[in-house]
Amino acid sequence: MMSPFPEDWQLLWVFECEPQESEQVFKRYGSEVNGYRVVFECWPQEMEAKLAWWKGKEVLGRLELQWVRGIVAETHKKGSTALVFTFEKDCIRPLRFQVRPYPSVEWGTCWGPR
Repeated sequence: MMSPFPEDWQLLWVFECEPQESEQVFKRYGSEVNGYRVVFECWPQEMEAKLAWWKGKEVLGRLELQWVRGIVAETHKKGSTALVFTFEKDCIRPLRFQVRPYPSVEWGTCWGPR
């Protein structure tokens, strides 16, 4: 189980939309952001998440994340929003996926303990 995990209202602030109902996915958010389409799917019990983003019909990125320890939602006064993923393995640094004002990824790995 992921911990921490954002409350529904925090995810609503990040994506500015209600979750989409699905029997296959615990949480699914799809949002239009300045001409980009962003989809976030999550399975907290399995510690898995997926992110995908497009501009028009062109796929710009897809991430399938496993062994996700937790997710934190970030919102800033200047309008930027993001999800920060932490992982079970210490050699995998937190992944920050910015949703607004445009999709972007910050991520890395490290060698040995931090």
